[in-house]
Amino acid sequence: MKKRFLMLAICAFAFLALLSAGVNNCVPAKVFAQQQVANQQVTVIGESSTKLVADMAKVSCNINMLNSSMEKAKDMAFEKYSAVKSILTENNIAEENVNLIYFSTFPNYDYNNYKTITGYSANLSFEFDVDGLENIKPIVDAISSAGEVNISSINYQVKNYADEYN
Repeated sequence: MKKRFLMLAICAFAFLALLSAGVNNCVPAKVFAQQQVANQQVTVIGESSTKLVADMAKVSCNINMLNSSMEKAKDMAFEKYSAVKSILTENNIAEENVNLIYFSTFPNYDYNNYKTITGYSANLSFEFDVDGLENIKPIVDAISSAGEVNISSINYQVKNYADEYN
């Protein structure tokens, strides 16, 4: 019993010693609250969106020609390109809005007959801008009627995109 009483007295003394040491090092609640207010921030998170209506289109086209002569295949591709540019000019597409993107020539082979050259291909890609969506169908129809022109894509765009987002 004496041992229990002694242990209880030692624990009580240790508790009081810790409590008195903590009171001297304690920051008053009012000062702590003022420090918290001084360090607070206001953070705003938001989201915005806008919808724009397309008012122009970029049309991409390809011309592929095949001939027994590489020179003739190249000439045929550029003759067709010139004819298409004339059609575009007639449909009020400015010359600076028509851009040649890619041109290549290469031989075609018959791999079943010991890699024999069967002819030559000339491929040409170009694109042009059309202002006003109402003008796309007549222009596409006119190009299609010229023959040997593939329309690979029509991308609808906004003319003043940078102005809308800056």
